[in-house]
Amino acid sequence: MHKLLFTIFLLASLAASAQEYAYPLVGVRGQHSASFGEMRENHFHSGIDIKTDGVEGKPVVAVADGYVSRVSLSPSGYGLALYITHPQRGTTSVYGHLSRLRDDLRDRLTAERYAGRKNRINLCFKPSEFPVSRGETVAWSGNSGTSFGPHLHFEIRDTKSQRTLNTVARGLFRPSDRIAPRILRLHYVEIDSVGRVAAAAPLLSWDVRKEGAKYAAAGRVEIGRCGYFVLEVRDSRDSVANRFGVYRVCETVDGGKRYEYRMDGFSFADSRYCNAVSYFPLQVGAKCEAIRLAQPERCPECFFTVVRERGIVRAAEGETRSVRIEVEDDCGNMSVLEFDAVGKADDRLFVAGKNDSLPVLDCSRRNTVECGDVTLSVPAGALYESAYCRIGRSETPPRVDSTLVVLSPVYRIMDDRTPVHSSVNISIRADVPLPLQRKACIAVANRKGRFGYLGGFCSAGGVMTESRRFGDMVVVADTVAPRIRPRWKDGADLRSAKSVRFAISDNFSGIKDYECLIDGEWRTLDYSPLRGTIEHRFDIPLPSCGAEHEIVIRAEDCCGNRAEWRGRFVR
Repeated sequence: MHKLLFTIFLLASLAASAQEYAYPLVGVRGQHSASFGEMRENHFHSGIDIKTDGVEGKPVVAVADGYVSRVSLSPSGYGLALYITHPQRGTTSVYGHLSRLRDDLRDRLTAERYAGRKNRINLCFKPSEFPVSRGETVAWSGNSGTSFGPHLHFEIRDTKSQRTLNTVARGLFRPSDRIAPRILRLHYVEIDSVGRVAAAAPLLSWDVRKEGAKYAAAGRVEIGRCGYFVLEVRDSRDSVANRFGVYRVCETVDGGKRYEYRMDGFSFADSRYCNAVSYFPLQVGAKCEAIRLAQPERCPECFFTVVRERGIVRAAEGETRSVRIEVEDDCGNMSVLEFDAVGKADDRLFVAGKNDSLPVLDCSRRNTVECGDVTLSVPAGALYESAYCRIGRSETPPRVDSTLVVLSPVYRIMDDRTPVHSSVNISIRADVPLPLQRKACIAVANRKGRFGYLGGFCSAGGVMTESRRFGDMVVVADTVAPRIRPRWKDGADLRSAKSVRFAISDNFSGIKDYECLIDGEWRTLDYSPLRGTIEHRFDIPLPSCGAEHEIVIRAEDCCGNRAEWRGRFVR
């Protein structure tokens, strides 16, 4: 009886909460393209992505009474974004990748950009400046920032802590979804420790098959005295082809709950811990989620409701453990995998070999290792687990852009499948000629072996940089300036145009800064790295209607190479 009353109260509370918030978009079908908390590269997705039917310009409305507390504009991230604080709710709603704001907000943003001569800007407002009501149009959807197609990125945060919340799991915005998560594959990671270093055996892996309402492992599952399971999973939703993350994973062993992961919300300071919640060597480049059913040494407990013995599952020789794993999405659909795990024979257990020739990177303290021409400094907490430090020279020629000057051999610094939580310092000694010292940097290989810009500067006979990844690295110099090309003919009549647009590209290090001058006066300029364009919208009138004007576009890349384009137009 008490359980029934609690369920009724919970459903009523969720229904009331849903009525408190209006839907943030008008004129859409309510389909999502990304779920809250799904694992992205080095971060959890902090909101939901709502489809706008492939177009921009859908009205965006305030989900509750409050006031516009912040507006930000950046070429990356959320692009043009709006923040509304709801004092009566204790929450803040976030609307990202917008195309434009309502007139009073647009005018304030434009005025502040010109006053500070800023193409990137972040503005905060007082409660009395821009009050809004529930359902009031505040902006229009778009495709700005790091967006790969028109949509609205939407969040609800706890205002005081700025912890972002799972709106779907809380019943605030529930998409159509009757599809349970799909369990793709099961793995077991057998581990052994040498000193403070946890060494892992090669993965033991099993396919899974669906038998009736449940999944089962295909084949005999054998485990060791110390190890944990990894599950590859993927979620789907009705009527959309997108892949989604899962909300909850729960593991029971012999009827006792050993591990439970829930994605109810997180603080942005903890977002990068997705690299520890996942099994990083599988998660990198995966088209699914590889959930590690264990807690690494440096991973906080905030993502787990239950973790016993850090999730370790062990069995003596011949001992049978009954394992049940539940996988649930944030709409309440659940899949179950059940199997028996049998203890391996003693003579087949994994035993880690001690390696006295390699220094140890202790995750609990700062470590500095010099190996030939490479120096690696790893602060405490930068790694999730202690590891042997492996640095060596690669004999593979670097696959770099032909415009670059290669100034060192390629060095393999650790393994790109070792996740890094916070920045490490890397220095590579190299003979860099004086004319190239301002252009020198470190390049790092991607998963396909192609080298891209990492950063750095010349210092004490080498190049230094901070990095949040390991891998193959090489010192190069970038001497080529960005390229700017107008999307219109020089001297064109632009009296009816809303903007003037240019194509912009860079050979390697990327665009760092950009500027627009018209008749010698600073003008706003919006840069879209994904589309390779920069655009000046005619946001303030030009003097002398029908006159000819001079426009100058300047750009600088991350290695200090500068480009300038000059032209004329009529307006």
